[in-house]
Amino acid sequence: MAKKTLLLLALVLMNNVMFFAQSKTMSSVKKSYLPCPTGWTTYAGSPSCYKKPQLANSWYTARKACLADGGDLVTISSEQENNFVALLSQTYFPTIHNTLIGMIAEELTGKKQGKFHWVDGRPIGQYVNWIAGEPNNQNNAEYCGAIYVADKRPGLKWNDTPCVGTKSPYVCERERAKRVIAD
Repeated sequence: MAKKTLLLLALVLMNNVMFFAQSKTMSSVKKSYLPCPTGWTTYAGSPSCYKKPQLANSWYTARKACLADGGDLVTISSEQENNFVALLSQTYFPTIHNTLIGMIAEELTGKKQGKFHWVDGRPIGQYVNWIAGEPNNQNNAEYCGAIYVADKRPGLKWNDTPCVGTKSPYVCERERAKRVIAD
Protein backbone atom coordinates (compact mmCIF):
# COMPACT_ATOMS: atom_id res chain seq x y z
CA MET A 1 0.00 0.00 0.00
CA ALA A 2 2.86 2.39 0.78
CA LYS A 3 4.20 1.84 -2.74
CA LYS A 4 0.84 2.88 -4.28
CA THR A 5 0.68 5.95 -2.02
CA LEU A 6 4.18 7.00 -3.01
CA LEU A 7 3.35 6.50 -6.69
CA LEU A 8 0.14 8.53 -6.34
CA LEU A 9 1.97 11.27 -4.44
CA ALA A 10 4.68 11.36 -7.13
CA LEU A 11 2.03 11.66 -9.87
CA VAL A 12 0.26 14.52 -8.03
CA LEU A 13 3.55 16.36 -7.49
CA MET A 14 4.59 15.86 -11.11
CA ASN A 15 1.21 17.10 -12.33
CA ASN A 16 1.47 20.23 -10.13
CA VAL A 17 5.01 20.95 -11.30
CA MET A 18 3.93 20.59 -14.95
CA PHE A 19 0.87 22.83 -14.36
CA PHE A 20 2.93 25.60 -12.77
CA ALA A 21 5.66 25.32 -15.39
CA GLN A 22 3.08 25.50 -18.17
CA SER A 23 1.21 28.46 -16.62
CA LYS A 24 4.48 30.36 -16.12
CA THR A 25 5.50 29.66 -19.71
CA MET A 26 2.10 30.65 -21.09
CA SER A 27 2.00 33.91 -19.13
CA SER A 28 5.51 35.01 -20.06
CA VAL A 29 5.56 34.20 -23.78
CA LYS A 30 6.56 37.11 -26.00
CA LYS A 31 6.15 37.18 -29.76
CA SER A 32 8.20 39.17 -32.20
CA TYR A 33 8.71 39.03 -35.93
CA LEU A 34 11.73 37.49 -37.60
CA PRO A 35 13.53 39.51 -40.29
CA CYS A 36 12.19 39.19 -43.83
CA PRO A 37 13.94 36.76 -46.18
CA THR A 38 16.57 38.04 -48.62
CA GLY A 39 14.95 40.08 -51.38
CA TRP A 40 12.00 41.05 -49.19
CA THR A 41 11.56 44.14 -47.00
CA THR A 42 9.11 45.57 -44.48
CA TYR A 43 8.29 48.71 -42.52
CA ALA A 44 8.08 49.22 -38.75
CA GLY A 45 5.17 47.38 -37.16
CA SER A 46 4.09 45.54 -40.30
CA PRO A 47 3.19 41.85 -39.98
CA SER A 48 4.14 41.39 -43.65
CA CYS A 49 7.17 41.20 -45.89
CA TYR A 50 7.12 42.82 -49.34
CA LYS A 51 9.17 41.69 -52.31
CA LYS A 52 11.08 44.17 -54.42
CA PRO A 53 8.78 45.06 -57.36
CA GLN A 54 9.17 43.15 -60.60
CA LEU A 55 7.59 43.63 -64.05
CA ALA A 56 4.84 41.40 -65.45
CA ASN A 57 2.89 41.30 -68.71
CA SER A 58 -0.39 40.72 -66.87
CA TRP A 59 -2.02 40.78 -63.45
CA TYR A 60 -2.37 36.98 -63.71
CA THR A 61 1.35 36.50 -64.42
CA ALA A 62 2.18 38.75 -61.47
CA ARG A 63 -0.09 36.78 -59.15
CA LYS A 64 1.35 33.47 -60.30
CA ALA A 65 4.89 34.74 -59.58
CA CYS A 66 3.89 35.93 -56.10
CA LEU A 67 2.25 32.59 -55.28
CA ALA A 68 5.38 30.76 -56.47
CA ASP A 69 7.41 32.89 -54.02
CA GLY A 70 5.20 31.91 -51.06
CA GLY A 71 3.12 35.09 -51.03
CA ASP A 72 0.41 36.79 -53.07
CA LEU A 73 -0.17 40.18 -54.64
CA VAL A 74 -0.22 42.83 -51.92
CA THR A 75 -3.51 43.59 -50.18
CA ILE A 76 -3.65 47.05 -48.66
CA SER A 77 -5.36 47.72 -45.35
CA SER A 78 -3.99 51.10 -44.23
CA GLU A 79 -2.69 54.42 -45.52
CA GLN A 80 0.75 53.56 -44.13
CA GLU A 81 0.85 50.31 -46.11
CA ASN A 82 -0.46 52.06 -49.24
CA ASN A 83 2.27 54.71 -49.04
CA PHE A 84 4.96 52.11 -48.38
CA VAL A 85 3.94 50.03 -51.42
CA ALA A 86 3.75 53.13 -53.65
CA LEU A 87 7.19 54.33 -52.53
CA LEU A 88 8.65 50.86 -53.02
CA SER A 89 7.34 50.79 -56.59
CA GLN A 90 8.47 54.35 -57.36
CA THR A 91 11.97 53.50 -56.15
CA TYR A 92 12.41 50.69 -58.68
CA PHE A 93 10.12 51.87 -61.52
CA PRO A 94 9.97 55.69 -61.41
CA THR A 95 8.54 56.09 -64.93
CA ILE A 96 5.70 53.54 -64.82
CA HIS A 97 2.29 54.80 -63.70
CA ASN A 98 0.39 51.77 -62.35
CA THR A 99 1.64 49.21 -59.83
CA LEU A 100 -0.49 46.07 -59.72
CA ILE A 101 -1.99 45.11 -56.36
CA GLY A 102 -4.06 42.14 -55.17
CA MET A 103 -7.45 43.54 -56.10
CA ILE A 104 -9.80 42.04 -58.71
CA ALA A 105 -13.33 42.76 -59.91
CA GLU A 106 -15.89 40.40 -58.44
CA GLU A 107 -17.56 39.79 -61.82
CA LEU A 108 -14.43 37.88 -62.86
CA THR A 109 -15.02 35.53 -59.94
CA GLY A 110 -18.78 35.19 -60.44
CA LYS A 111 -19.82 37.78 -57.87
CA LYS A 112 -21.61 41.12 -58.13
CA GLN A 113 -20.62 43.35 -61.06
CA GLY A 114 -18.82 46.62 -60.36
CA LYS A 115 -17.36 45.58 -57.01
CA PHE A 116 -13.80 44.67 -56.18
CA HIS A 117 -12.31 42.38 -53.54
CA TRP A 118 -8.83 41.37 -52.37
CA VAL A 119 -7.17 38.17 -53.58
CA ASP A 120 -7.47 36.70 -50.09
CA GLY A 121 -11.28 36.91 -50.45
CA ARG A 122 -11.82 39.94 -48.21
CA PRO A 123 -14.04 42.73 -49.52
CA ILE A 124 -12.49 46.15 -49.95
CA GLY A 125 -13.23 47.29 -46.43
CA GLN A 126 -12.15 49.77 -43.80
CA TYR A 127 -9.44 51.45 -45.86
CA VAL A 128 -10.56 52.56 -49.34
CA ASN A 129 -8.41 54.79 -51.54
CA TRP A 130 -9.87 55.07 -55.06
CA ILE A 131 -9.09 58.01 -57.36
CA ALA A 132 -12.26 60.12 -57.69
CA GLY A 133 -14.48 58.51 -60.34
CA GLU A 134 -12.81 55.11 -60.03
CA PRO A 135 -13.37 52.27 -60.49
CA ASN A 136 -14.88 53.12 -63.87
CA ASN A 137 -14.15 50.00 -65.96
CA GLN A 138 -13.11 52.17 -68.91
CA ASN A 139 -13.88 50.51 -72.26
CA ASN A 140 -15.34 47.58 -70.30
CA ALA A 141 -11.76 46.34 -69.86
CA GLU A 142 -10.56 47.29 -66.34
CA TYR A 143 -11.03 44.41 -63.91
CA CYS A 144 -7.82 44.52 -61.88
CA GLY A 145 -6.48 46.92 -59.26
CA ALA A 146 -3.41 49.14 -59.19
CA ILE A 147 -1.90 52.04 -57.30
CA TYR A 148 -1.56 55.01 -59.63
CA VAL A 149 1.95 56.31 -58.94
CA ALA A 150 2.40 58.86 -61.73
CA ASP A 151 2.41 61.99 -59.58
CA LYS A 152 5.22 60.83 -57.24
CA ARG A 153 3.77 61.74 -53.86
CA PRO A 154 2.50 59.80 -50.81
CA GLY A 155 -1.17 58.99 -50.38
CA LEU A 156 -1.41 57.71 -53.90
CA LYS A 157 -4.79 56.47 -55.03
CA TRP A 158 -6.11 53.26 -56.54
CA ASN A 159 -7.17 52.79 -60.13
CA ASP A 160 -8.88 49.97 -61.97
CA THR A 161 -6.71 48.79 -64.84
CA PRO A 162 -6.73 46.12 -67.55
CA CYS A 163 -5.62 42.72 -66.26
CA VAL A 164 -3.64 41.99 -69.45
CA GLY A 165 -1.90 43.91 -72.19
CA THR A 166 0.20 46.37 -70.19
CA LYS A 167 3.62 45.66 -68.70
CA SER A 168 3.39 46.84 -65.09
CA PRO A 169 5.31 46.44 -61.86
CA TYR A 170 3.72 44.46 -59.05
CA VAL A 171 4.41 43.98 -55.36
CA CYS A 172 4.18 40.62 -53.57
CA GLU A 173 3.36 40.29 -49.88
CA ARG A 174 3.81 37.43 -47.46
CA GLU A 175 3.28 37.00 -43.74
CA ARG A 176 6.34 37.57 -41.57
CA ALA A 177 7.52 34.60 -39.55
CA LYS A 178 7.06 34.99 -35.79
CA ARG A 179 9.58 34.28 -33.09
CA VAL A 180 8.25 33.08 -29.74
CA ILE A 181 10.35 33.88 -26.67
CA ALA A 182 9.53 32.43 -23.25
CA ASP A 183 10.92 34.03 -20.08
